[in-house]
Amino acid sequence: HGGKDHATVEFDYSRIRKKGEPIRGFGGTASGPQPLMELHDSVRDCLNSLNGKALTITAIVDIMNMIGKCVIAGNVRRTAEI
Repeated sequence: HGGKDHATVEFDYSRIRKKGEPIRGFGGTASGPQPLMELHDSVRDCLNSLNGKALTITAIVDIMNMIGKCVIAGNVRRTAEI
């Protein structure tokens, strides 16, 4: 989201394994780039909703939960928060 007060960040998803490709050494299959794309969109929306205000504890926890949702290895969710 460009603009005067916003930096534009672009990410190249082309080197991420396609959905369903085997993960060597670990087993399972890749989830593809979609979960990471969704994470980036969700984090961007969360940060943009602050409208230039300071980052809140709630926003930080929300982002941590978004990351936890995204962390999928071989279609096995492996995440924990303390």
